[in-house]
Amino acid sequence: MRIQQASEIPDGVILTIDGDLYGGPHADDFYALIRDLIAKGKKLVLVDLSHARRANSSGLGILIRGYALLKDAGGMLRVYNLSDNVDHMFKITRFNSIIEVYETEADARVGRGAPA
Repeated sequence: MRIQQASEIPDGVILTIDGDLYGGPHADDFYALIRDLIAKGKKLVLVDLSHARRANSSGLGILIRGYALLKDAGGMLRVYNLSDNVDHMFKITRFNSIIEVYETEADARVGRGAPA
């Protein structure tokens, strides 16, 4: 799993995750990045999951912890563009009832419409 900051948006950033969304050594990198963004005043983090081929519960846990860090700081984490496998994991674990899931970046930016 590789995490990259793709671009900045008015109140936050867009991150992309490339590779399998599994737990492991990248978890600490993700948390450090989220803390750094919070320290810089970024309140909205959008995570593009189009290149995350698969996910497991540990990988989803990484997103949940990032979501909790942002929420505690008055921010929001939203995900969008889920691959079929990752979308399936979100649904069977019911993570989509915790983290807002959107189909497109445009929808995720404004929280427009019902989450997917």
